[in-house]
Amino acid sequence: MKVWKKVCLGLVAALLLAPMWSTTPVHAATPVTAGMVTQKFVGQVTYVPGYGINLSSFNAQGKPTYLRKLANASKWQIKGYKNFSGKKYYNLGGNQWAEARYIAPATPAINWMKPSENKPYPKLQAGDYFSVSIANQRVYVRNKKNQTLYTMYASTGANNGTPRGTFHIQAERGYSFYNYASGEGAHYWTSFLNHGEYLFHSVPVDIHGQYIPSEAKKLGTPVSHGCVRLPVPDAQWIMNNARTGMVVVIA
Repeated sequence: MKVWKKVCLGLVAALLLAPMWSTTPVHAATPVTAGMVTQKFVGQVTYVPGYGINLSSFNAQGKPTYLRKLANASKWQIKGYKNFSGKKYYNLGGNQWAEARYIAPATPAINWMKPSENKPYPKLQAGDYFSVSIANQRVYVRNKKNQTLYTMYASTGANNGTPRGTFHIQAERGYSFYNYASGEGAHYWTSFLNHGEYLFHSVPVDIHGQYIPSEAKKLGTPVSHGCVRLPVPDAQWIMNNARTGMVVVIA
């Protein structure tokens, strides 16, 4: 019994003196945001319309876990970026990450009631012309040296509805019109093709001459019936200042 008692006491002492677990883990836990480069901006998902991209979390070993989808065209506050497995991811706060190649800086909302640029409109000279970019959804006022004097936000035709080519400002112009077939009209219109068929004009108005906000906010995207939509002051300036015969290049 004495021998067994000594053995038991020895075991108890050994257990009391030895730590129950290691105070230094084999793999030290590191916050997943460690090493993230700070870059703050509002990002917009640029993916296939009607679909979305993955929002994921990552563990300490860089393995992703799917959280949910971010819809195409949705906007998010970006906190920074970090690489995981050779790919760049933007951080959306905490342990939330989306692949950077599908997120671009969001375009600021266009104020369609104000001029496109915060500077005076140019004084038109001989040789100046309008260049309409369908790809950029912009109208450029350029001189004969092809220098850009002023840039306007625009919306050209949906489904390539705006004709491409070289045209000329025509005599027809006016303060307002309404098309009962399309259920829309506009203010400050100026014809450049077919004497009233293809126009520069303001964002759309309803039958009462009131601007339609749901249509106006689409400025900068190709949604018109073929005409070139512009912010209200820009359309008014063209109506008042574009000389008959002035060249219009659409490409």
